[in-house]
Amino acid sequence: MTEILPDLESHDYGVNTRTDYDEDALVEAILSVDIERAFGVVHQAIKEGVSIHRLITTFVLLSADRMARTPVDVDAGWGSLSTEFNLAASLRLAHQYGGPSVAARGLFHAAWLIFADRWINIPVRSLGEPLPYPAFEAANEAEGASRIVHSIKSLNVHVVSDEVLGYINRGYSADVLLKAIGRAILWDDTNLQLLSSLRAVFEEWDHANSGDAAHGDGHPARNQLLVGLARYATDVRLNKNSMASINTAMRFSEGRTTVEVFDT
Repeated sequence: MTEILPDLESHDYGVNTRTDYDEDALVEAILSVDIERAFGVVHQAIKEGVSIHRLITTFVLLSADRMARTPVDVDAGWGSLSTEFNLAASLRLAHQYGGPSVAARGLFHAAWLIFADRWINIPVRSLGEPLPYPAFEAANEAEGASRIVHSIKSLNVHVVSDEVLGYINRGYSADVLLKAIGRAILWDDTNLQLLSSLRAVFEEWDHANSGDAAHGDGHPARNQLLVGLARYATDVRLNKNSMASINTAMRFSEGRTTVEVFDT
């Protein structure tokens, strides 16, 4: 990094306007557990004029994709994964207030963080690969969003991913779903660790539908923002090391009242 830093400081970022580049090669290098290779590929992309915001988008969606696919039957690594995601998203502000040079240096920090989290065993996947869209039965948009929120509240982490993708595939509004998930998270004051990620997902979802390809508009992996948030919100409820809170949540999801829950 000491060899790269002078080049980053002297680089003319006015030429960084490209949005088309070999994203798969960059992702593969970042996940290769070879940090020198990862740094080299990021540096090369900057030198070749790829938009800094486009590179930030890659890191944001890579982190979201990892959250959407991390195994949950073992330690899912939510603390590490959410830190990856929040850091990548924060580079937008670094770019806004510190300029492209500061944001470019932040990309290397993001690459290092993913390298440090290499213990989380998530298979490499091309971000350009089409996502599966399972069948999803719901009479209307409101019922579909309600069903997904119910899965989150009832700790059904193994089905919530397919439900989110199926909901979107039916043409229902992702904005409506995101707001419903946000309300469910805010309602549960024990999930304070989710708030920074919730804010970042809302902001990145707006970017991904802004009409700007550099910010992720039209990207095949953008729906992983919603899947990752839904899985995170579901699984952290499950992993509170308190069977009492788990049982209570499940009983509430069955429609039982507070009196019924605590009298049994």
